[in-house]
Amino acid sequence: MSLAEAFAWLGLLPLAAYWATFTPAFFYVGDADPVRPLDFVGLHRQMTALQDSVTTFHNYQSLWWQWMLNLRLIWYLYEAAHGMRRGVLLLGNPLNMLAGLPALAWGGWAALARKRADALVMLACCAVILFFWPLSGKPVQFYYHYLLPGVFLAGALALALDAGWRRGRAWRGAIVALVAASFSLFA
Repeated sequence: MSLAEAFAWLGLLPLAAYWATFTPAFFYVGDADPVRPLDFVGLHRQMTALQDSVTTFHNYQSLWWQWMLNLRLIWYLYEAAHGMRRGVLLLGNPLNMLAGLPALAWGGWAALARKRADALVMLACCAVILFFWPLSGKPVQFYYHYLLPGVFLAGALALALDAGWRRGRAWRGAIVALVAASFSLFA
């Protein structure tokens, strides 16, 4: 797949699907102002202003560097439910999130030394999206804000693992062992 085709499938199509989710808001009546379909930037400025206005501390808030190291998780539920104490937790898969960091470094090396445009795209997209957060005026941030950079992190990991897989048997065994260890953590 060429980069142009990847951009269409992984960039333009998801963007169109995202924008389509606002369709009901184009037809608001009553007290709510309808969203103007061609004011994509204005709508996002309004959403950003609303997000930045939340300043009350939250127990589960975290910072961007904690997301990268998989340090802060979010409890969605931790209470008695149906006669038992239950917990629902959001955290990144440790194998993907932590192994993805050296994969990003590999992506930088592969982009420079091997002229791998695909690795450069994964590194650049992850970095650009992630580093909006330290600059953001939003004081209350959560781990789930790392989900989009995490997509590109996973892409870098896939490229690095594929490169390792092509290098030979030793890498193949290590990759299979890592996947098995990760599976056992969640089993």
